[in-house]
Amino acid sequence: MGIVNFRDLGGISAKYGRVKKHRLLRAGELVGLEPADIEMLTGEYQLKSIFDFRDQREIAKRPDMVLPGVQYLNIDIMKDIRENATSLDNVKANLNPQMAADGMREIYRRIVLNPVSRNAYHEFIVNLRELKEGAALFHCFAGKDRTGIGAAIILTILGVGREDIYADYMLTNELRAEANEALIARDRQRGLSESQVLGLRHLYTVHESYLDEMYQAAEETYGSFEYYIGEGLGISQQDAELLRTQYLE
Repeated sequence: MGIVNFRDLGGISAKYGRVKKHRLLRAGELVGLEPADIEMLTGEYQLKSIFDFRDQREIAKRPDMVLPGVQYLNIDIMKDIRENATSLDNVKANLNPQMAADGMREIYRRIVLNPVSRNAYHEFIVNLRELKEGAALFHCFAGKDRTGIGAAIILTILGVGREDIYADYMLTNELRAEANEALIARDRQRGLSESQVLGLRHLYTVHESYLDEMYQAAEETYGSFEYYIGEGLGISQQDAELLRTQYLE
């Protein structure tokens, strides 16, 4: 498979049932797809919508492949906090593991609290509400941070417990292992020190503390993650009930 960090959220148990299969897909960027990948997405999964959480610079460098009959929507999650992007262009010369981990936690906090990011996730959820059939696939570059937060939001709406949300989130490290090692090999060739390489590993992987920071930021500001979804993202109880009807079995 040419899709890195791909998975179907279907089958995860929820308070109100079980997530339907072939409805909610998450992944990294959709570049370099093989014919079998395209057939899987458009045939087996009946893909109808792609939600790309990347910014215009990322898209210009590595645009998603155009898939027949599939609606594409770019929703830039970090439009208002561009300076904190985790690309190599923004890595400081003295990067170390602690700096990287602290920086990632700060990014999660800012994404949750930033009004432009909240509006972006609102747009994502509202569009999911309108998708009556077929699959929706949402992704960013690596499919781990912006995508991971998006997954936590929709899974919470569907009534999935945090233990299962964390399990899905941490699966990224397994599914991106080969891609991450390729990035690390490239970094070493560029002459980065071992301390810098260790720091970059924190940028390339996910850690429970990053998601902890997301929940903590939401709870400190809104009282709970559920209230964050309702008040911060503007997702009504009626919206949530409709989403459960459509995406749960």
